[in-house]
Amino acid sequence: MNPHGYEEVTVEQVDQRWLDIVLPLVQSELPTLTLLPQRIENGATIYDAQLLHAAKTLRANGVDAQFVSGERGRLYQSNFSATGALLLGVLLNLASSAAWDGIKYFTSMLRTQLKTSRASTQKVVIAMGITKNADGSSTTWQRIEGPADLALERVEAIVRAAAESSPGAAGVIPPPRETGEGETNSRD
Repeated sequence: MNPHGYEEVTVEQVDQRWLDIVLPLVQSELPTLTLLPQRIENGATIYDAQLLHAAKTLRANGVDAQFVSGERGRLYQSNFSATGALLLGVLLNLASSAAWDGIKYFTSMLRTQLKTSRASTQKVVIAMGITKNADGSSTTWQRIEGPADLALERVEAIVRAAAESSPGAAGVIPPPRETGEGETNSRD
């Protein structure tokens, strides 16, 4: 256990039942970032209320992003528990040239929002899919859970590793890795 009162960040498989329900709602042409619902109830997709303006904010800052809507639209649910976890799903299109910028802006936006709305040590559970092809094929899903700051750092590390393992996917070049104080190491 760490000082935040949570176990360290865990990364595991995403529940296939959730994927079977949510993925049919995803459009065939993927934007850079697709926000996925926690669940679907009576034909409506349910999101945490903290994400209410997320897609609009991302688009206003140059990130091609969208929510997934059910046949009866989408709803936002507030969680008033100080110890409650923020649950969210995200599908990142690594074939987009803006993938790295999109995930960095998204994680930064979440950090800021969590610090202003709740304790920054809040637990987050993120079901994240990274697709390497624009049509959504070749998607790797992972469930990242832990204290917000640490979990969001892990999300960024996973995206960086995915970008490095598929160089040239739509021209995606991961940012240089930091090697030490004031130094960076870029890929040639």
